[in-house]
Amino acid sequence: MYRFSLLFLLVSLFACSSLDVNNEYSSNEETLSDFFESQGVVSFLHNDKCLSKDVVIYNADGTEYCRLNFYENKFYYEDAVILFENPNNLRDLEMFSPMELYPNYSILRFEYESSLDNKYNVYVDKEKTILKHIVIDDSNCFEVKTWRDYFLGSWVGNDFNKNPMRESNNDDSKQVNTKLNYDDYFFAITEIKGEWVKIECVGACGFECDLEISGWIRWKRDNTKLISLPSAC
Repeated sequence: MYRFSLLFLLVSLFACSSLDVNNEYSSNEETLSDFFESQGVVSFLHNDKCLSKDVVIYNADGTEYCRLNFYENKFYYEDAVILFENPNNLRDLEMFSPMELYPNYSILRFEYESSLDNKYNVYVDKEKTILKHIVIDDSNCFEVKTWRDYFLGSWVGNDFNKNPMRESNNDDSKQVNTKLNYDDYFFAITEIKGEWVKIECVGACGFECDLEISGWIRWKRDNTKLISLPSAC
């Protein structure tokens, strides 16, 4: 009887621990998706195989909305052809200003609202008023991540004077290394808890991190995002 009770207690503790982890994971997912009002991020994979292919964006009826080709440095919309050699040509396009588009780095990212089979409904404008879709097939030229997975491992852009790094995810927690010039280092997200992310110093863009430093910063406060997630040096 004693052995049975002990076994039951251990199993119960493990189950409760697992439930807490799952609840925290689910809560983080909901906080992120609710804030961004989308499910996550679809990123173009800029490898040699994919760079030579057309990226096609479709209307709801399956007709072509627009397409682009990084290898040819061209963007096609209706009867217009725009060359990527002058990225400024794209900045004023109301019909195509996705989450990220950096032709010089072959970076293209969309927020995706939903998916069905291999069709992903993506916003093609930053105001998220134009919803189109892309098809992700066996060519595997896109990577799909939830907001949580997209955050984890991403670099962080942050104003540390206004949003200081703290020892724990609490506004009253002690600040971390206040004498450090944070602009001299790159930081990446390693953990998410509600409105906070844990970051640590990493080597990137030819710079090495010569410090073991980590802490917590807010990624949002109320309904305002406080950080950026840069994709290029």
